[in-house]
Amino acid sequence: GDAFMAKVKVGAHNPAVKLVNTAWAMQLSLGRTLAEKSNLSMRIGIHKGPAFGGIIGKTMLGYDLWGTGIDECQKLEECCPEGNALMSKEIYEECSQELPKAIFSKHNTNKGTPCLNETYIIKELEK
Repeated sequence: GDAFMAKVKVGAHNPAVKLVNTAWAMQLSLGRTLAEKSNLSMRIGIHKGPAFGGIIGKTMLGYDLWGTGIDECQKLEECCPEGNALMSKEIYEECSQELPKAIFSKHNTNKGTPCLNETYIIKELEK
């Protein structure tokens, strides 16, 4: 598939900030690496919520994650404009306090999209 799922360890210090920093680094890295060579871009969804995982399959084993937190994260990724990272209100509230120099923009989704009501895009991130 064309999707990649990442998680932060339960109990990690500032997990929302770690996810936002990782998303920003991924966007910068892709932009520098492929800006002139390809029209490849990413859409990143960032959310937190309940999830569980497990091994699936008998002949070809795989690991998968499920839960409402995963479902919402996938919806954010689907609604995200190309080349951006879209986060839920919960992630924004945690990060806006921990990253005072960061610039976030409220994202207005079109009616009929499966996205959460209040979402934010990372515009600039300085530590």
